[in-house]
Amino acid sequence: MKFKLKTQVPFPMGLELETAQMAQEVVGHYSDFFAWVQVGETPAIWVEKVDPYFALSLVEIKEENEVQNTNEETVKEKWLLSQWDIEYFYGLTRPTEVGCACPFGWMEKVEGVVDQQYSIFGAERFPNLYDKAAHMAWLMIKNQVFPDYNAGIAVLAVFVLLGRNEIVIYPNEEDLKSFVTLTRLWIKKFDREPEHEDAAIKELGNVIAAWGQ
Repeated sequence: MKFKLKTQVPFPMGLELETAQMAQEVVGHYSDFFAWVQVGETPAIWVEKVDPYFALSLVEIKEENEVQNTNEETVKEKWLLSQWDIEYFYGLTRPTEVGCACPFGWMEKVEGVVDQQYSIFGAERFPNLYDKAAHMAWLMIKNQVFPDYNAGIAVLAVFVLLGRNEIVIYPNEEDLKSFVTLTRLWIKKFDREPEHEDAAIKELGNVIAAWGQ
């Protein structure tokens, strides 16, 4: 299946031009990945590629994150995603011949995702931007906000959230496919162990951070 970029997606009210341009560039650059998303993905093919990550024990994940978090700097002002950004990502990601079939209550689901970026009682769950980007991807894939193509929306969220905060990453197509597969595997693995979810998300943040090195 050949991926076709939607060049005439209407801008939702409130969407910033910089966001739309960045999202379009990502979709155009990673056309193979988004074609993979459109045909329903094939996670089983990529399990071998992510096994080294999946085999990490929770103890190792926690130890790595504890070391990383002691040195991380908190950014005082961040550019954060809005519901209009997510709506636009969905418009770009779905195939050109597929109309908007948003399920009832989708806007509330999107609001629930974007609200997680903000601090609660003055404390941020993920102050590190790489971890915050990983959390956005985790929530989009786990909550299945839209009927399909949530993996593509999750990847656009990662790129735009970081890019608008002047952080550039350089993954290749296989990196993105492996990231989506790894996220799905860990969501399933830690669904019954929610106490370890934050550690897994921070490890995904480490994966994203490595793309910028």
